[in-house]
Parts: sequence; structure tokens; C-alpha cells
Amino acid sequence: GTDALEAYDLSFLNPGTLGLYSATLTFNTSEGSVLYNLNAEVVPEPATLVSLLGAALFLLLIRRRTHRPRTLCVAPVQSETRRIFRDTWKESTMMKRSTPILTLLFALAFALPAGISKAGIIDSYRYDLEIFTSNGSYYNDPGVDLYVEVSLQEEAGQPDRVRFEFHNESTMYCSLADIYFDDGTLSELVSIDHGPGTAFSQWATPGNLPDAGILTPPFQTSLGFSADSDAPPPHNGVESVQGSDPQQWVAIIFDLDNGADLDSVLNDLNTQELRIGVRVQSFPQGPGESAVTVPEPTTLVLLAMTAGIAVFCRRSKR
Repeated sequence: GTDALEAYDLSFLNPGTLGLYSATLTFNTSEGSVLYNLNAEVVPEPATLVSLLGAALFLLLIRRRTHRPRTLCVAPVQSETRRIFRDTWKESTMMKRSTPILTLLFALAFALPAGISKAGIIDSYRYDLEIFTSNGSYYNDPGVDLYVEVSLQEEAGQPDRVRFEFHNESTMYCSLADIYFDDGTLSELVSIDHGPGTAFSQWATPGNLPDAGILTPPFQTSLGFSADSDAPPPHNGVESVQGSDPQQWVAIIFDLDNGADLDSVLNDLNTQELRIGVRVQSFPQGPGESAVTVPEPTTLVLLAMTAGIAVFCRRSKR
């Protein structure tokens, strides 16, 4: 209704590891408390599953390579011929047997994005925003924690929309002031939802992400797919907040192209068909930095693992 949310308390019952959880969520409003009972399922993170499967496959390749049966033959030429034939056959068979496993790993990487299983009730997917400029000393600084949560926004009588909620949990002061979107399956910027202490408007200035040419390919903001904080920018942007003050955020809601859904958006983010860039200001040093989304961890783990397997197989053939 019209009551503002004053406080909330979330307590878990029946704690454990994996499995079902029960939770009680209490909202305290000016007219009393509202109690919700929730059930959630905690499942393994997909990046963990992919890593385990990759490790198992890698160990299998090593075992097949190092534990070969030795055949004692009197004739050296005949022994060498048999060895070459046996090694060639075993490597060929090994790769054929590995193909279904690699296919499964690729399927897992793109079917379970952002480390959250679709089997659970969680429908928010986090993508980190990494600084790629060096105007100050904040490139790869662990104290900078910027990210966007992507989720489905459902409203009665409206088509499904996608919500991009931006957060700044950096340990130093800075303000996320400008937001840009580059391509993807987004159709139209519908609205901007303001959190505590933030005020944003569509059509950012400048019109493109600063230092966009550093990226490959260069970042190019789609027409109308940008927003920036109202004046004064540092204080109306998403500021990093320490202490007991509420964390700030801002959310941008988009309509999607015909036939697109949340999975399409997540896939575009993982393949970088859709990139999101932000401009962060008011660092202790330097004029500001630009940051961009990076693929979610499952995709990075899979790519590194596949490259390692390919190198191992190539070396084993020599």
C-alpha cells in the first residue's frame, strides 16, 4: 500500500547444508507487522558442478595417458608398430568418449547462468562490473565492488520485463553516476526505479560510455539505452555507503524484443552480445573510472577448463 517499509528481519529455521529451508520474513510498517512464510531450496552452484565434472574428465585423461598396459615383444620393429597402433587407437577412443562430456559441460554453462540454479526460487543473477580504465589507481582494486542484479519483473496485464538493479558496495567512497547498455535483446527502456538516496533520468550525458574505445569491440551505447544521476551527480548517484545507512541502488526496467525472455538476456550477457557499462565518479583520486560487465563465473570456468584440456590433448599426441 502507501506505507513505507521501515525495517525487516529475516531469520532461517532448520538450518543445514543443501536441501530445503524455511524462512520467516517480517515487514514492520506504520500499521503493524506483516508476516510471510517462505520455502526455498538450496542447490549446488553450477560453477561448482562444472568444475567437478571438468576435474573428473581431466583426471580421466591423465589416467588413460599414464596407465597403459606394457607388452613385452621380442622383435623391436613389431613392438614399436604395436605401440604406435595402440596409442593412436587409445587416443582416438578417448577423444570420442570425451565428446559427450564436453557437450554436457557446454550445456551446463549456458543453461545455468550466474551461479544460481533454475530449480530454486531465486531468480536474480549477479554480474560484476569491472573497471577497465586507469585514471586513478582503482583498476583491479579489491575495494571496488560494483555489480548489477538481473531479474524478471512480472506485472499483471503487462508483458514480462527485465530488471537491472545496480549496486555499489565499495569499501571506499565513490558514486555510480552513469549507466549505458550496448545492444542485446532489449527493446525499450520502460522505467527507472529509484532506491534510497538515488535519482536518475534517461539519456545520459555524455551519450556514450567514456573511454569506450579501449574495449574490443568498442562499446557503443544503443539509442536511448542510458541514464545518469540528476544534479548534483555524486549525491544522487549510487553511492558506496558504510555504517548503518541503507545501501543505495537504482533499477532500470526494459521491455524485450519479440520472442525474447530472461534466458535470452542472460545468454547475451554471457556471450557479451549485451554489455552494460557504468561511469563511477568521486573516487579519492582521479577524475573517475569506467566499468563494464564481465561474463558470469560458470562461463569463465568452462572456457579455462576447455582450453586446458585442449592443450593437454595436443601435447599428448606429440
